[in-house]
Amino acid sequence: MPKLRLMPFEKEFVLSKAKFITLMGGRGCGKSHAIQARMKWLTTRHKNFRYLYVTPLSVQHDEVYNEMISDPDFRKFIKGKPRSRPYCKIKLKNGSQVWMRSCKIWNALRSTGEDEICNDESQDPQYEESKVKQVLFPMIGRRIS
Repeated sequence: MPKLRLMPFEKEFVLSKAKFITLMGGRGCGKSHAIQARMKWLTTRHKNFRYLYVTPLSVQHDEVYNEMISDPDFRKFIKGKPRSRPYCKIKLKNGSQVWMRSCKIWNALRSTGEDEICNDESQDPQYEESKVKQVLFPMIGRRIS
């Protein structure tokens, strides 16, 4: 398990067992840090865990990807060389994986049996509520049922 330095709200978020979580806060309050910590926590703690991180634009998830793979504590868990093209993907030694995708092209999102999906920056106009219901909800539903 990588070392995680967390504020109280981040710890509550990372350790939550709720089926659905909403994390809201102002600019610079630590939301992205909390999301990264949750991805690290779940994928290193559980074997074969599949995490999908979705952002409006690929430049947003590229930033999170680069921060994650440059964390020396997390790098110990990474298997091989992480891949940033055509899509960001991190494979861990325990079989877990983190995929990062943009929702710019909704029909490009494919399910691989995700255990958790993070829909970050959901206030962005790229996120259409109808598309979230049509694409993301069924993807997570396959593992919940």
